[in-house]
Amino acid sequence: MLALVCVVIIPMPLGTIRQALKDILLVTPPDLKEHVDAVARQVVQRYGFIDHRAYVARVGRGRQIELVFIVPPNGPARTVEEWDGLRERISEALGGDEANRWLTIEFTADPDWAN
Repeated sequence: MLALVCVVIIPMPLGTIRQALKDILLVTPPDLKEHVDAVARQVVQRYGFIDHRAYVARVGRGRQIELVFIVPPNGPARTVEEWDGLRERISEALGGDEANRWLTIEFTADPDWAN
């Protein structure tokens, strides 16, 4: 009887353990990474940027997203308010639970800073 109980109970926490290992190893859910990349590609196309880099991780309920946009070196000058407005639009496009999201958005003309 004890062996039967063990066979039934042991597999139950395996899903929880697997999810915990993914969180520890910072394995990003593919759908989250694809969503972030899709939003970033739209921003690159709309604003004439050169490219982007996206780094995404899920830790527990939290999401950590770092976006770096590579802008043309001789592109139009923008004020800090314009850059902040663009960050706000990107944040809205990403959506999700902002209380559990750590979002960093950077702009650079030097591709080395994006890596």
